[in-house]
Amino acid sequence: MELNIGNRQLFADIETERTKKMASLCSDSSFAEKDLLAVLDTYKRREPEIEKALAYAKTLDFSKNHLRSSYLSHPIRLATFLVMIDPQIGTDYIVIALLHNVPETTSITAETLTELFGPTVGSGIKALVVDRKAVFAEIRNEYYRNIFAKGTSLVLVKLIDKIDNLFVLGLNADDAVRKEYIMEIREELLPFAREYDQQLGSYLERLLEDTAARGYSKELKDQLNQYQESIKP
Repeated sequence: MELNIGNRQLFADIETERTKKMASLCSDSSFAEKDLLAVLDTYKRREPEIEKALAYAKTLDFSKNHLRSSYLSHPIRLATFLVMIDPQIGTDYIVIALLHNVPETTSITAETLTELFGPTVGSGIKALVVDRKAVFAEIRNEYYRNIFAKGTSLVLVKLIDKIDNLFVLGLNADDAVRKEYIMEIREELLPFAREYDQQLGSYLERLLEDTAARGYSKELKDQLNQYQESIKP
């Protein structure tokens, strides 16, 4: 089952997308960047702020994330999918996609990003960042209310962020964490996906079911571990 919106293929079948996601985790970000630039060219979205955000992201040390060298592939993939789902989406949201996890994975704050990229980008990223000091179950409703209050474009960023992570949720060996992650998406984002586009909702539901059924994947984890060992200095 692939996902087409309009005349654009957003996602291939789930297994193909899982393979592509793993490839992005087991390489540097240059391959994901090539795909993004091709999509930006296709839809004539080479605005200076997008170029600036991509260049800025490439300078960062994602030292707070264990994936480090390959971590940038995730926000680049997110930006690519975002443009594909809505080629006319506001520039600020493509920038948000590229920088959405910067405060969580670097020492840079949302306030700094506001200074560099403007208030819409800063407030959007601030809404997306999870307070890791809080118990998420206790703040989840408020967290999503804040995102939804900022409009459809920011919700799309969050939705595609979750979908991209779902493809490899099987890397996490904790059954409870995987179950909670799937439940969160089912309760908070699946209704939006169905309303936004019926095929998107169907694809997400199938992906949730597939991810739950597969559980933990030692094969995927071994593949990632082998790559990380290979790049150690």
